[in-house]
Amino acid sequence: MAAGSVKRIRLAIAVVVLPYLIQATPVHQLLYWIQSGGGTLRRENIQQIADWLQARRLTGLTDFALRGVLNRYYHARLRALLLDGADRPKSEGGNHPGQ
Repeated sequence: MAAGSVKRIRLAIAVVVLPYLIQATPVHQLLYWIQSGGGTLRRENIQQIADWLQARRLTGLTDFALRGVLNRYYHARLRALLLDGADRPKSEGGNHPGQ
Protein backbone atom coordinates (compact mmCIF):
# COMPACT_ATOMS: atom_id res chain seq x y z
CA MET A 1 0.00 0.00 0.00
CA ALA A 2 1.40 3.40 -0.93
CA ALA A 3 2.19 6.00 1.71
CA GLY A 4 -0.40 8.36 0.23
CA SER A 5 -3.12 5.75 0.58
CA VAL A 6 -2.25 5.18 4.22
CA LYS A 7 -2.43 8.92 4.91
CA ARG A 8 -5.83 9.16 3.20
CA ILE A 9 -7.16 6.20 5.19
CA ARG A 10 -5.90 7.69 8.48
CA LEU A 11 -7.49 11.03 7.62
CA ALA A 12 -10.80 9.36 6.73
CA ILE A 13 -10.79 7.43 10.01
CA ALA A 14 -10.02 10.61 11.96
CA VAL A 15 -12.86 12.51 10.27
CA VAL A 16 -15.35 9.72 11.03
CA VAL A 17 -14.19 8.81 14.55
CA LEU A 18 -13.26 12.23 15.94
CA PRO A 19 -16.81 13.57 16.45
CA TYR A 20 -17.63 10.49 18.53
CA LEU A 21 -14.47 10.81 20.61
CA ILE A 22 -15.11 14.46 21.46
CA GLN A 23 -18.86 13.94 21.76
CA ALA A 24 -19.85 16.31 18.95
CA THR A 25 -22.64 14.35 17.28
CA PRO A 26 -26.34 15.26 17.02
CA VAL A 27 -27.09 12.44 19.48
CA HIS A 28 -24.72 14.00 22.01
CA GLN A 29 -26.35 17.40 21.46
CA LEU A 30 -29.75 15.90 22.27
CA LEU A 31 -28.40 14.16 25.36
CA TYR A 32 -26.77 17.38 26.61
CA TRP A 33 -30.05 19.21 26.10
CA ILE A 34 -31.96 16.55 28.05
CA GLN A 35 -29.36 16.49 30.81
CA SER A 36 -29.58 20.27 31.21
CA GLY A 37 -33.32 20.00 31.77
CA GLY A 38 -34.14 21.32 28.34
CA GLY A 39 -31.95 24.34 29.01
CA THR A 40 -33.53 25.23 32.36
CA LEU A 41 -30.48 24.21 34.41
CA ARG A 42 -28.01 27.07 34.11
CA ARG A 43 -25.01 28.38 35.93
CA GLU A 44 -27.17 31.05 37.54
CA ASN A 45 -29.65 28.65 39.18
CA ILE A 46 -27.80 25.36 39.64
CA GLN A 47 -26.62 26.14 43.18
CA GLN A 48 -30.18 26.60 44.46
CA ILE A 49 -31.35 23.46 42.68
CA ALA A 50 -28.39 21.43 43.95
CA ASP A 51 -29.00 22.64 47.52
CA TRP A 52 -32.68 21.70 47.26
CA LEU A 53 -31.83 18.21 45.95
CA GLN A 54 -29.12 17.69 48.60
CA ALA A 55 -31.55 18.68 51.37
CA ARG A 56 -33.78 15.82 50.22
CA ARG A 57 -30.79 13.45 50.01
CA LEU A 58 -31.15 13.06 46.26
CA THR A 59 -27.41 12.96 45.65
CA GLY A 60 -27.72 11.07 42.36
CA LEU A 61 -29.99 13.74 40.92
CA THR A 62 -27.69 16.43 42.30
CA ASP A 63 -24.73 14.93 40.46
CA PHE A 64 -26.81 14.55 37.30
CA ALA A 65 -27.94 18.18 37.44
CA LEU A 66 -24.41 19.46 38.02
CA ARG A 67 -23.08 17.38 35.15
CA GLY A 68 -25.85 18.75 32.93
CA VAL A 69 -24.65 22.31 33.51
CA LEU A 70 -21.01 21.36 33.00
CA ASN A 71 -21.85 19.47 29.81
CA ARG A 72 -23.84 22.40 28.50
CA TYR A 73 -20.83 24.68 28.76
CA TYR A 74 -18.48 21.98 27.44
CA HIS A 75 -20.69 21.51 24.40
CA ALA A 76 -21.00 25.26 23.79
CA ARG A 77 -17.22 25.65 23.95
CA LEU A 78 -16.69 22.63 21.73
CA ARG A 79 -19.17 23.93 19.16
CA ALA A 80 -17.46 27.35 19.18
CA LEU A 81 -14.06 25.76 18.66
CA LEU A 82 -15.26 23.56 15.82
CA LEU A 83 -16.97 26.45 14.05
CA ASP A 84 -14.15 28.97 14.62
CA GLY A 85 -11.36 26.85 13.21
CA ALA A 86 -10.31 25.36 16.55
CA ASP A 87 -8.67 28.48 17.97
CA ARG A 88 -7.49 28.17 21.53
CA PRO A 89 -10.28 29.33 23.89
CA LYS A 90 -9.75 32.54 25.84
CA SER A 91 -10.48 32.44 29.56
CA GLU A 92 -11.57 35.91 30.55
CA GLY A 93 -13.67 35.99 33.69
CA GLY A 94 -14.12 32.24 33.74
CA ASN A 95 -14.29 29.31 31.38
CA HIS A 96 -17.85 29.91 30.32
CA PRO A 97 -18.75 30.66 26.71
CA GLY A 98 -20.37 33.99 26.11
CA GLN A 99 -18.59 35.78 28.91
